[in-house]
Amino acid sequence: MNVMSILKALSILEEPYIEVELSALDLKEILNSEVHGNLRVVIVGRGRKRTVDLVILSLISRYCSNEFAQDYLNLDHSLDFIKKQYGCANELEFLSRCIEERAIDHNKLARYLSPDMVALLERYG
Repeated sequence: MNVMSILKALSILEEPYIEVELSALDLKEILNSEVHGNLRVVIVGRGRKRTVDLVILSLISRYCSNEFAQDYLNLDHSLDFIKKQYGCANELEFLSRCIEERAIDHNKLARYLSPDMVALLERYG
């Protein structure tokens, strides 16, 4: 499942998120895509479920840390492992840290995220 098929499913279902099997995702395409807005999915696999904003994870992968993005999508890793490894337990917290460390700037955020999300991340970071 690629970004366009996820967007289409969200549109058809008129839901704020969908559940997607990890094995059905084209992770490389998703992490390298330039998608705008909100693309929230619940990834299911390996006995876990993880809510992920794929736009934010794509920004992290492209501008901050591809390793974090890969590990976060690896459902073999618990959120405790993610927290110990990276010092934060989710993609929002990690992106806020990227903003704080100036790995990604306001203009890039504003290009991909809603103004409300940009303001939230900048306050948090």
